[in-house]
Amino acid sequence: MTRSLKSILVVQTLYVITLTFNEIYLNLYFYSLFGDFRYVILYTAFYFLFSILFSHLSYTMIKKNRSFKGNLRYSCVGGVLAFLYLSFVPVTGVMDLVFVGIGMGMFNGFFWSVVNLKVTNLEGGDEITDYFSYYYLIKQAWSFFGPFLIALSIWALGYDVSFLVVGLSLLLFLYHDTRMPKDSLPVPPSPSLPHQLRRLFPKHPTYFLAQGAKILFHQYTAILIIYFGITITTNEWGLAFINASYALILAVMIMLLPKRAHKGRRMVTGLFLILIPPLALLVNTSALTLFSVSVCFVIGFYLYSTYFQAEQFEYIRYLPFESQLVFMYGREWMLNGTRAITLLFLFSFWSNPWVVIAMGAIAVLSGFLSLHLLKKLSDQPLSDD
Repeated sequence: MTRSLKSILVVQTLYVITLTFNEIYLNLYFYSLFGDFRYVILYTAFYFLFSILFSHLSYTMIKKNRSFKGNLRYSCVGGVLAFLYLSFVPVTGVMDLVFVGIGMGMFNGFFWSVVNLKVTNLEGGDEITDYFSYYYLIKQAWSFFGPFLIALSIWALGYDVSFLVVGLSLLLFLYHDTRMPKDSLPVPPSPSLPHQLRRLFPKHPTYFLAQGAKILFHQYTAILIIYFGITITTNEWGLAFINASYALILAVMIMLLPKRAHKGRRMVTGLFLILIPPLALLVNTSALTLFSVSVCFVIGFYLYSTYFQAEQFEYIRYLPFESQLVFMYGREWMLNGTRAITLLFLFSFWSNPWVVIAMGAIAVLSGFLSLHLLKKLSDQPLSDD
């Protein structure tokens, strides 16, 4: 394992731990306070809106300083501030969700700007594949054991102290940042990133539209998995068991999956696993049905997403670093912007089930569209023209 790959995986592990707390237990915390799932959706929308702002700032800093060094420091500051706020300030209204969203958006925006560019510049396609293999292994292991450890922390210490522990653990980012070499990146003087993106987008619309179509599908699926889990139980141990079950079933499925299964067929199978099972909810909404549909969602999205993720990095790997920087900058705008719009739409119409179902149909069609656009990209690889 090269030093670059090891460096990425260390911070990625810390991120996965924090993300689990954010996606499962922080959402449960807000739901228990407000008693309305729309506030969970609203917080998540704020989180991605501020991720856009801070990823813009982070990419601009990388371009100006010609180095990744320092950006993880700001990611750490954002995460620590968010969890310290939760530890010491009672959450009573929407403004509290905004303040937490600012901190977590700062954590997310600065983090992914560094990791995306580092992954793109790994040595060769095999190392990119190795990265996703190791990352998935870490994520799966934590997905099984992590929720129980966090539930134990909440049971023993309460939410306030658990928030404080998670926030302080992010200080390890600072240690890693001090050990990161000050890379001199090949970024010559050039116009601002927004200006370059406006010039680049018309030349490569397929790449950016594929990102938007994929993330609409992803975000709709992700918010329903959270909703189904909280609908089944609001107990910390119950949620830990549900999420560990997802991880275990997915691990068994991966072991049984043929190693040489056609990638395109995997993606289509994943899309149908998300399209068909929710129809059962029109007949039965028992806890077992909700759990079964969630399992189909988790497996379906895995089959669809792993191929998509690896391919999109491979397409831009051979471009000059400055072009990679612009592509990643535009990708973050497309991903987080689409996420925020999707969530704000769901927040507005959550009480109307037919609108939510129609949104689901659009999301699945977007998944098929992203597959078609990805095929076009593989037929016509990106260039720097």
